[in-house]
Amino acid sequence: MAQFDDFSGPNGQPTEAERRLIAATQAGEWAECQDIAEKAEKTVSPALIRALATGVFEHKDSSGWALAPDGIQLFGATIPERLGLANLRIPASLKFITCAFPEGVDLSDTTIQGAVFFRKCAIDGEFDINSADIAGQFSVNNTTFHNDGGRAVWAQGVKATVWFMDNAEVTGEFTIPGAEITGQFSADNAKFSNAGGNAIFAQDVKAADLLMRNAKIEGDVLLNHAHIHSMLDLSGTSFTASRHRALTLSDAEVQGPANCENACFLGHIHASRAHFHGQVSFRGAQLVAATQARKAGDLQARLAETVSDSDRTRQNRFRHHALVLREAVFEGRLIMPETCPEGIVDLGRARCDTLEDVASGWPPMLVAGQDTCDQRLCIIEDGMPIDIQHLVLDGFECKHFEHPDGTDRPVGDGAGPARIVWLAGQSADDLKTHFNPQPWRMTSAVLRAMGYEKAADKVSVTRRTRQRLSNGTPRRTRLLGWLLHRTADYGYNPLKAVVWSTGIVVIFALLFAGGNALCENARCGARDAFLQARHGDINEGAYPAFQPLLYSLDLFVPILDFNSESFWRADTDAKIPLEKPYLKLGFGPLFVAQSIPVGWLLHLLAIAERVIGAIMVAIAIVGFTGLVKREEK
Repeated sequence: MAQFDDFSGPNGQPTEAERRLIAATQAGEWAECQDIAEKAEKTVSPALIRALATGVFEHKDSSGWALAPDGIQLFGATIPERLGLANLRIPASLKFITCAFPEGVDLSDTTIQGAVFFRKCAIDGEFDINSADIAGQFSVNNTTFHNDGGRAVWAQGVKATVWFMDNAEVTGEFTIPGAEITGQFSADNAKFSNAGGNAIFAQDVKAADLLMRNAKIEGDVLLNHAHIHSMLDLSGTSFTASRHRALTLSDAEVQGPANCENACFLGHIHASRAHFHGQVSFRGAQLVAATQARKAGDLQARLAETVSDSDRTRQNRFRHHALVLREAVFEGRLIMPETCPEGIVDLGRARCDTLEDVASGWPPMLVAGQDTCDQRLCIIEDGMPIDIQHLVLDGFECKHFEHPDGTDRPVGDGAGPARIVWLAGQSADDLKTHFNPQPWRMTSAVLRAMGYEKAADKVSVTRRTRQRLSNGTPRRTRLLGWLLHRTADYGYNPLKAVVWSTGIVVIFALLFAGGNALCENARCGARDAFLQARHGDINEGAYPAFQPLLYSLDLFVPILDFNSESFWRADTDAKIPLEKPYLKLGFGPLFVAQSIPVGWLLHLLAIAERVIGAIMVAIAIVGFTGLVKREEK
């Protein structure tokens, strides 16, 4: 085999750093070069590292050299040219600490039978580890990657046992789609910056844990179709969108808890169709829509370019959103932030087991019958105000409310009113323009299942009231709804119908008694106000006397016979003659009538009471039998 002669020193001689590296790789020790004073003597040839790493190095001054099991261990050196280790099979570890790589690194399609360390290093240009297969851990803790406007790290399809990049700084795109990390991926306290596009592109990545705690990210983060087998932890991290979207988790699957507590998102989170098997927490998180963040000056005014027209359309569609969870599945608990997101929260067709939220995190409510809420955030576009602070609950389903009344205190009687305020946090489109009853039905059903019957009834009554006041309700339906609301709360309060019925019976009884009194003392001639309807069937002494209250009750309740209405009826011929059928007015006499038709008036009152009674009795029966609540389910 030919002697190696591609050293970095003068006249083809090795530098001090190269001599130390050759000796260290044979002894299984670290080649420590940080104490070398002369800059030129700290350089190491990429070709030498390649020869040593693959075990093919030979030189007359290093007879008997063989690569130790610990592999390359280099501390404090500079590799002036691009380190090209692509398409190789390296039998040991590659470990670099406090080294400089001004032209980048290429480990693409390489199999490494050990660990890969680039700790506290400075790497300029592209770090290419695309499709590499690493048997041990990968660690770039405290390392800076700089390739502004390009790919700083390209790790598509990489395989490793664990991936550590805590406190790392990446300027440029961090690309790791399709990577398979059998253990933990950790980027705690790391910084990623690519304001012109994607800061992290990790589509379809697979990892046991994905941890990015207290990190700072400027640019979009794409984790769509990711598969996290245990925990996703983004707590304390700040996300700054380059366009409208800060974080994408659409179609991702997280089998453990997902933690976004105390994180800050300037731009929306897009997690449509994601599947979370454990608890998802936004407790203490700040969620701000991109349009609102730009309005406040917290986002760059210039919109970054997108990878496709479809992505541009999708981002524009959700530019006013803070949180998009459409069709997502939460098998555990969904914990919402305590402060109201500054943007639209979309839970459309999402499903969760338990919803934990508090009233301070809800949008201001839209008052029934109104189209706007002055307390909500608005954006002016094309001269028109757009409400960007509301809930989208179309198709949303949950099984349990952790805080039914919107507080973490023991629940009193406020669950119903509180959930009404929550539901009133929807948009005017879903509350006024075209009322959507599904979220109200769902809320009522959940409260009822939790044992809050009165609260559920309040939600149901308010649902019908708001539906009555919506734009699409015909006037006749609106009038009927108003009557049902006033008389019996749409059947949910049958006792209210009983009170109204009692009052109506008494009022009609007074009218019948008054009419009967008008015809006393022969004022209606020889006729009485009421006739004996069954005069020939019953003996004179056994005929029941006319009792106005009993007669009124008998008319009002059609399904029962109190032996009054069938015995008595108004005499339509009973009239009180008027002595002066004319009224004297300024322009002359006005004819009024020659008589007062007392009998006909009493007959019409009887018909009216029958109709009113039939309606009120039906409402009471429906309420007492629970038919309305059954329909609610």
